Amino acid sequence: VLPLSPYDDRLRLATVRTIFGNPVLSRYSWGARPPIHFIVENGTLTLKGEVASEGDRNLAGILANGIPGAFEVRNELIVN
Repeated sequence: VLPLSPYDDRLRLATVRTIFGNPVLSRYSWGARPPIHFIVENGTLTLKGEVASEGDRNLAGILANGIPGAFEVRNELIVN
């Protein structure tokens, strides 16, 4: 469990809206346990989990890099 941080919470919410709000990536938000996980710690955003294609992985990385307030983005998604 990460320590509470209003800044990280805002960044986490912006990430969920940006990634899962995208028409191509929205399918990854379905279900009780989405295959993409967002870890935000001290302004560093890490994408973890599995996606279906390299295109989806790259798109998630591009969108995450465009989120204001993220000091660093690590795309650790793997293609299944």
